Amino acid sequence: MKCLPCGAAELVRDTRDMPYTYKGESTIIPDVTGDFCLACGEVITDAEESRRTMALMLEFNKQVNASMLLDRLTHHCYILETGNESYRFRQSSEEAKVRIQAREKLKRSGKTPEDSLYEENLF
Repeated sequence: MKCLPCGAAELVRDTRDMPYTYKGESTIIPDVTGDFCLACGEVITDAEESRRTMALMLEFNKQVNASMLLDRLTHHCYILETGNESYRFRQSSEEAKVRIQAREKLKRSGKTPEDSLYEENLF
């Protein structure tokens, strides 16, 4: 099949790593399978491959946007590190520890999380 955009070359079925650039930041989208035009670089993919590629591109876009937002927020700021432990970090760590211990206890008992919720709501 000839390339529809340029009409200059036959399309070649292949799997390649594709470069992707967003707002000046670049990455590689791995293992893109599709029909490639050797003349203009156009790629035609099926619906499933297109969804996978788009999901990877959107994830990269989010990372770039978050990085740019942090750069703007901290551009004219002075960041002071005091070396003290954060109250929020300590609290979230303690809560996570309790959740992990409860999950491990539940695994050892052989019950499912649904069984545990059912037993708690009986009384």
